[in-house]
This record gives sequence, structure tokens and C-alpha cells, in this order.
Amino acid sequence: RNLIRDLGAVERLADLLCSSHLQCQVCAAGALMNILGPEISNHTHSKHRKAFSKLVSQCLTLGIIYSTVFHGSSSPSGPQVV
Repeated sequence: RNLIRDLGAVERLADLLCSSHLQCQVCAAGALMNILGPEISNHTHSKHRKAFSKLVSQCLTLGIIYSTVFHGSSSPSGPQVV
């Protein structure tokens, strides 16, 4: 984990949270949780780790909203007309 973090992966994964591809956003959120989560706390149900999970979820939500508003859709198949 330290090597991944030291090579700048965290910043790149954070950038992917605002990607126009939903799958990239979700994978980036999961990767951030796996890389940084254990450093925050070894216990998955700790107060700090739950707060970090909530923060990543909120960033993911904002990224999806951003890509929907500015790119037309967060789905890889493009906007759908209902």
C-alpha cells in the first residue's frame, strides 16, 4: 500500500471520481477505500474509518452528479431518453 500511495496513485484515483465513466468512478472509490482505509484504522467499523467511507461515498456522488450535468450522462452508453 505504501508503494502505491507513494507513486501518486491516490491523487490519480481521486481524479477518477469525477470521470465521465461510472465504472471508473466506482472502481476508484473502492481502490481508495482499500489503499487508505487500513491506514486510517485497522478496524473496519471504527468511527474514523466509517467517516472516511462516508467522505468517499459523498465524493463519488458528487462526481456522478458532475459528470451527469457537464457530460450529459454518467453511464458508458450515453444519455438515455425516457
